[in-house]
Amino acid sequence: VNSRRHLTSYAKCKMLGYSLT
Repeated sequence: VNSRRHLTSYAKCKMLGYSLT
């Protein structure tokens, strides 16, 4: 279950980085 939460954080970070680029 914790993995799912971590995945969301990673996706958010990636999306933020992608948007910043």
